[in-house]
Amino acid sequence: MVEHRQGFETVRQIHTVLVLHFIEGKKQSEIATELNLSTSKVNRLISQGRKLGMLKIEIESPFQRLMDIEEAVTRFANLGSAVVTPTVEGSEKATLQQVGRAAASHLTETLRDGDVIAITGGKAVSALVDGLDVERQWDVTVVPLTGGAGQIFHRC
Repeated sequence: MVEHRQGFETVRQIHTVLVLHFIEGKKQSEIATELNLSTSKVNRLISQGRKLGMLKIEIESPFQRLMDIEEAVTRFANLGSAVVTPTVEGSEKATLQQVGRAAASHLTETLRDGDVIAITGGKAVSALVDGLDVERQWDVTVVPLTGGAGQIFHRC
């Protein structure tokens, strides 16, 4: 009976620590002070809670439907990734800007030094360029996708 009570107290303490950390957003050091524990004990209790399956993290997005479509398109077309954006009803220009920002964001997340970017013209590519907000420069080669003599025309 004593072991059962100690088990309950431990699980109760783990629960308290998990709620304080993950729900209330307190730091481990704050929890340690509040519960009169060491920071390492708080860390161990969080680890125990994970091992016992007491912690489940769900991420909900207001755009979950779009994320599901991205996943389906990626699987169906055997792509590495896909980006689906919401439209701005009644405004083709605002929708194009949204697509451009999403494409620019995806480009900057996936771009690596040494990459070659093949680029063409058009409204969507122009919207992507307008949507770029880069924090650093990359060592990439930009080449024309169609037309021209195939020469390198820009180095970023």
